[in-house]
Amino acid sequence: MKRIIRLLTLAGAVVGAVWYAKQHTAPDPTPADGSWEPRPQLRAVPDPAPPAATADDLTAIKGIGPVYAEQLSELGIRSFSDLATADAEALAGSFDGRAAVSDWIEEARSRTGA
Repeated sequence: MKRIIRLLTLAGAVVGAVWYAKQHTAPDPTPADGSWEPRPQLRAVPDPAPPAATADDLTAIKGIGPVYAEQLSELGIRSFSDLATADAEALAGSFDGRAAVSDWIEEARSRTGA
């Protein structure tokens, strides 16, 4: 009797595995009419960002060190004029509470003459 129960359990596991595999396999991407379209080329490494035309050394502003300068660069702020026109509240949300974003913007405005 134990052999029959084990055999039925094994058979149920196999049937369950086959059913699961059929449910979770990707459909055949080839259309039924035989036409084929190539997939877009995927790159493992993204294209490097073009160098900014006027990149300034943002670490010249009091309170901006290399880490904050890198974070600003990732946000698209690479020059004093970019920083001078930035929204203080929106920018402050991207930094911790210690960052004096409004002071940075004021100093950037004084450097650009804006």
